[in-house]
Amino acid sequence: MRSKATILQDHFKTTDEEEVFNILCSLPILLPALDYVSFTLPYTAPGVSDVPTAKDVSDYGEVLYKRNSADAVVYKVFDKYAVKVSPLQSLLQEAENLLFLEKVPQVHSTKVFAVFKGTADGEENYYLVMEHIPGPNITPEFWNSLDNEGRLLLGTKIGEQLKELRGIAQSQSTDSLFYGRVGGKGWSESFPPFHHFRGPHSGPFLNYQDLARAMAHSAEWCAAVGNVGVDDVPQHVKEVFQTFESELNNCKPEDQRPVLTHLLLEPSVFMIRPNKGQSKGDYDLVIISWKYMSWLPAWFETVRLRFGLRLMFIEDRQFREVESFRATVGDQILKVLGPMNMDPADYFIKARVELCLSLP
Repeated sequence: MRSKATILQDHFKTTDEEEVFNILCSLPILLPALDYVSFTLPYTAPGVSDVPTAKDVSDYGEVLYKRNSADAVVYKVFDKYAVKVSPLQSLLQEAENLLFLEKVPQVHSTKVFAVFKGTADGEENYYLVMEHIPGPNITPEFWNSLDNEGRLLLGTKIGEQLKELRGIAQSQSTDSLFYGRVGGKGWSESFPPFHHFRGPHSGPFLNYQDLARAMAHSAEWCAAVGNVGVDDVPQHVKEVFQTFESELNNCKPEDQRPVLTHLLLEPSVFMIRPNKGQSKGDYDLVIISWKYMSWLPAWFETVRLRFGLRLMFIEDRQFREVESFRATVGDQILKVLGPMNMDPADYFIKARVELCLSLP
C-alpha cells in the first residue's frame, strides 16, 4: 500500500487534510446530464399532462422524507404524486433505473410520470415525479403490530422481490456480461464502493478481476482519507489492504456472476400497498428507492443483508436496533433467495471497518 501522502496527492493534489476535507465537501458534479443517463430531459410519460412544476412542489409540497441536508427530499404533491428533489445528477440515475423497471412488472416499483430540471425559490434542482404510495413503510410500530406469521410473510415478500430482481437478464444489446448500471453505463464518481474522484465514472467492468481491482483502488483511497490526524495509514490497516484484492478474487464463478442488485436494503424503502382482499397478508410490497441499483457480483447484496437491514428507533436520545427484525426478516429473505456463499460478504464487512470502506 502506498503512503497516505502519496495517495492524497494522487487524488487531491494536496496532502493537507483540511484542504482534502474542503474538496470533498464542495466536490461538484461536472458531467452533463446526458453522460449519466440515456433518456432526454425533460421527460414526461405518455398521456400525462398535469405534472407538478418546481413551483408547485415549493408551494404545495408536503415533506414525506428528509434524512439530512445533503440528501434528496421527497414531497407529496396534489395527493397523488411523490416528487423527489435533489441538486445532484445522481437522481437521474434513479429515474433511469425506474424507467427500466417499468418493463419488469414482476418487480414492484413506483411509476415515473416526469423527470426535469427546474428552479424554485432561487434554487436549481432535478425533479423526479412518481406515483405516491399511500401505504405505510416499515417502522417499529408497524413491525410490532405483526404476529410471527406476519413477520415471516413480510420477509418472504421482500425475498421474492429481490429474487425477481436478481433474475433479470442483461440487455441483448450488450456484447458480453458486465458490471455496471442499466444501459451498460458506469457509476458516478461518488458511488460506493467505487470512489473515484480522478475521473467521471467507474466502470462498466467487463470482468470480475477488473471490478475487484477497482474496489481495491477505492479501498486505498478510503483508508487514506479515513485515517485522520496521523502521518500515515496504520500498519495493521496496510496489512488488511495487502490481501484485500486477492480475498475478493478468492470466490467461485457463481459468486462472481453479475446480478441486478438493489444495494439499499433498509426498512424505509419498503412500502405496503394493500389490495382489496380482507386478509392481513393481502398486500403488495413496493420498493420506492432505486438510487444504487446496478449489476454487481452475486455475493454483494448479502453485504447489505448482513450489515444494513436494520430497523432503528430512538430511546433515551439514542438510536437502538429492533433486533428481531434483522434476525427474522434477514433469515427469511435468505431462505427465499436460496443457497448463497456468505464468505465474500462476511470478509468485506470485516475489512470495511479497518479500511473505512463506505456503503450506500
